[in-house]
Amino acid sequence: MKFTIFNDRNVAEDVLKSIENYFDSIVPEKYKKCVYKIFLTSINILKQQINLDLEIRTFLIVSRMIRMCYGEFDFIAKDFSQKEIDDFEKDDKRIFDISNLVSLKFVILRSSLEEKESFDRGHSSFSPIITSLKSLINLLIHFNGKYAKNDPNVSLIEDLFDKVFQKIFGATKMMSLSLASEVYVAWRTLHEAECIIKLLCDNSENVRNIYRKHIVYNNALRGGITNQSELDIIFENMKKEMKGHNLKSKDMKKYIEYGWLYSCKQFHEDDSNFKLNFRDGVERSANLFQYNEWYEAASEITHSSPIFFYSNDNFFLELSIVAIYQTSLRLFEVYSSYFKKRLFENKDEYNLMLKMRQTCNFVLAKTKNSLENNYGKELFNLDDK
Repeated sequence: MKFTIFNDRNVAEDVLKSIENYFDSIVPEKYKKCVYKIFLTSINILKQQINLDLEIRTFLIVSRMIRMCYGEFDFIAKDFSQKEIDDFEKDDKRIFDISNLVSLKFVILRSSLEEKESFDRGHSSFSPIITSLKSLINLLIHFNGKYAKNDPNVSLIEDLFDKVFQKIFGATKMMSLSLASEVYVAWRTLHEAECIIKLLCDNSENVRNIYRKHIVYNNALRGGITNQSELDIIFENMKKEMKGHNLKSKDMKKYIEYGWLYSCKQFHEDDSNFKLNFRDGVERSANLFQYNEWYEAASEITHSSPIFFYSNDNFFLELSIVAIYQTSLRLFEVYSSYFKKRLFENKDEYNLMLKMRQTCNFVLAKTKNSLENNYGKELFNLDDK
């Protein structure tokens, strides 16, 4: 392929040749025409936003654009017939739509994409499976970061979202390293965080204040408070509260971690199905108990049981991707609802998030369908069993 698009940029001949050779080595013959058109359109869009330098940096940027264009098209066209591929090439609207998406993702992820990605062993860092979720989460990290102060008395909900968004972003990096068990264990943590955040956002400010109080209780137990008179008051109050719920001294750690659930409208203290733990407390109250079987499997992997050593990495990687996508998209809905007014006041940023959510939904549906075809639809018939 001849990259004449750079003729007006005075790109060095050897750099231009490197770009052409790189394209030919990366893109399969059957995809070349389509990916080339996507690439040219993407570059034209990108040239309006960033300055393509004249030397080696041009190759660094362009080589990553080639991989993104190829990754995006391969994800869509993996099951296409040759006729469908040819029809796609002639459809200017579809070419523009996918090119626009590639350019948008590149601008969002530019700093990380310009680093050397030398460890791709699972899904490529340029695959839509990675770039779609990273783009959405990157936007959320930057938007939410303006409000998170790492102070529960000032920005409790923003701080919790900041932590979970950072965790999701890290999980996407593990996906490209083919760290199947680690990604699945990361989902376990995200599942716990999602349940807590959902309950805090769905309840009143009083519940959030009680959650803050239990943070203080935890600090007192772990040695974070050294003033003895202050400690005495804290533990005295704690004992009175525990007595009101018929809890004994041996239940103190459990109360410190989960006692805030008593204030949640979803937690029914008089129902024996509800208990002060994650499974029958936080998860059940958050109405996400149907994921308990996945959660228990992740717990086994965490503790290096036989399932850790002999697990099917391909299965757990694909399952983890679906699970993390589902959790991330649900968290986005919780975030959008809780900070609705704030997001509407920043419509441009919110519209970008909505666009990335749309492409994430597409990736999730396609990946979930692949998992069902390979391992059976009953995998997603989640219930309380």
